[in-house]
Amino acid sequence: MLMDKKSGVSELLIEDAANGLYDANIKVIPVAVGKEADKKELETSTKDKSNLIEAPKNFSSDKLGDTIMRKVLKGILSLACNF
Repeated sequence: MLMDKKSGVSELLIEDAANGLYDANIKVIPVAVGKEADKKELETSTKDKSNLIEAPKNFSSDKLGDTIMRKVLKGILSLACNF
């Protein structure tokens, strides 16, 4: 989930949606782009706060993509290596 400005959606609605995704085993990787992004709102969107990524407005898309994929694959690769 990418955000560059506050959405205006209530924290309760975001938390309810995040809980539904979590219950469905969907990993949310929130990305705050620039200083206007609402970090607290993004933290509400995921159970794992370490998944939050903060990127400047002038980010390198390749570097950001790599960072996102590392978060996505965190835990999955270690499970695959155990088989």
